[in-house]
Amino acid sequence: MIDMLRRLLNRTMTTESTTKCTKKENKKTHLLTLEKLTKEIAHNYFAGNLDKWFDTLHKDCIWSGSGEPILFGADNIREHFQNYEQMPTAEVINESYVPIYLSPTSFLVSAKLTIGPNTDTPTVICQLTIAYRMSRNIPKIMYQHMSYDFIGQTPPMAANNRSNNETISLDISSRLFIRQMLLNNPQVTPLAILVGTQTYFIDPNTIIYLQSSGHHTNIHCVDKVIDCSMLITDIAPMLESRFYPIRRGCIVNSIYVTAIRRCEVELIFGTIISIPVPNYTKVKKDLQELITGL
Repeated sequence: MIDMLRRLLNRTMTTESTTKCTKKENKKTHLLTLEKLTKEIAHNYFAGNLDKWFDTLHKDCIWSGSGEPILFGADNIREHFQNYEQMPTAEVINESYVPIYLSPTSFLVSAKLTIGPNTDTPTVICQLTIAYRMSRNIPKIMYQHMSYDFIGQTPPMAANNRSNNETISLDISSRLFIRQMLLNNPQVTPLAILVGTQTYFIDPNTIIYLQSSGHHTNIHCVDKVIDCSMLITDIAPMLESRFYPIRRGCIVNSIYVTAIRRCEVELIFGTIISIPVPNYTKVKKDLQELITGL
């Protein structure tokens, strides 16, 4: 009996050890595969070939990047980039990739690429972040963010729109979107709002902030501004907890907050909204909790 138990115990330990080794090997294999895939996508992208990238997009993918609108869904991403008459091409001069394990089915690859019109003229540093989800061992892009820093010069848009101590960053929003996609949050219920005699259905994820305007409410979305025929006090109960009333008559979507400074909040695309001085400390604390807790 003792020998039988010993053999059974040894067999169980061997099985567990084999399972752990298999999981470790799968993890390593996925990391190497996704690093290679990201490199292939990046090189093809800057060479003007988007087919590989398009094929890897998940149908619910989100894309954001410098100077471009946030795009929701693979179809919208394809349509947006296919509308370019000719994709500008560039040479990849230097590159580094860091694959990160998040869960057995979720991975992140962060890359830094130096590009230019030729191998002798580096002009831009591209920061690339791609979140993948494995579906039946097939990697699909759930979220992608690209930003560009010009080497040795300030882009005209930046010079016109930023002060010397002002930095516009999508890092916070990027992390929140990645968490939202990878944690399999349930689909958001659209908001039913009145615009004149019509009813519009809006995805709350596309709302940056809401501003009261008399008996109407201006809803600022990523791609348009909607003049809603409803009071902001009637819309507020329909919003999720990540929407925060930063001051009377103004509600911001915390996932689009990129910076909090003395008595003002900066939203994506450089939008600045002031915070009443008496409420600044509380607003800052509440927003920080919302942002880091999402």
